[in-house]
Amino acid sequence: MMETFALLFCAHVIADFLLQTGWIIDNKHQWRAFLIHIVIVAITAFIAVLPFASLAPTQAWAALGIIIITHAVIDAIKQRVLLWNEAREDVQDEAKSKVKFHAYWIDQLAHIAVLAIVASFYSGLYLDGWMPALFDMQAETLLPWVWIASMAVFATFGAGYGIGLFMTRWTSPIAESLKDAGQIIGLFERGLIFALAMAGQFTAIGFVIAGKSLLRFQSASEGKASEYVLIGTLVSISCALIAYGIALMGLGLMSAPA
Repeated sequence: MMETFALLFCAHVIADFLLQTGWIIDNKHQWRAFLIHIVIVAITAFIAVLPFASLAPTQAWAALGIIIITHAVIDAIKQRVLLWNEAREDVQDEAKSKVKFHAYWIDQLAHIAVLAIVASFYSGLYLDGWMPALFDMQAETLLPWVWIASMAVFATFGAGYGIGLFMTRWTSPIAESLKDAGQIIGLFERGLIFALAMAGQFTAIGFVIAGKSLLRFQSASEGKASEYVLIGTLVSISCALIAYGIALMGLGLMSAPA
């Protein structure tokens, strides 16, 4: 099951984070952007479950249909919630930001839950798929790296978008800052921490956190600014470490006897 889930999750992070542009995100409430996103989801999912062997092509098509349809339904519901949220005139922006934050993570958890269900019912998709067919015994070595890379994307880009929504409940008190500097710093911060944790270099993680904190807190020495930076830093580090823990759990499930 875990092998199939790893491939499906890889397809998900590629479609939802790497190939979903800012234009698609901003215009997904319109049918054209929404359709483009669903087509991207369909293509990546198709590649993930593409059957090379002739053992169960029907299962592959069934799994593909479930993933595409549920992804479209979940995204459509999310867009309706966001449109309703933006149309509310009786609430403050902080409350609207909280709705966006919760909608994003509920959306992601729903997608991941569907992938887990599909992987449990159609666990043979991996053995019937392209990795064992193309790489033979080397597929068992390659798949863990696919899983780690997928979790790295989720920890950097996926968590980054969620953290951005979380932080919008406060107006940034940092007066002078480069455009998108905080997002870029956070992305590299989570990427480094995740990579160092996977390598077991926890001492180096301490140096990364200390160096980042020293530079950022010097530029935000006043009360509100330092609190804002501290919250963002702690949330970012927590996301990277949670992703590391999930990655380890996945690797453990892959190596467990069937």
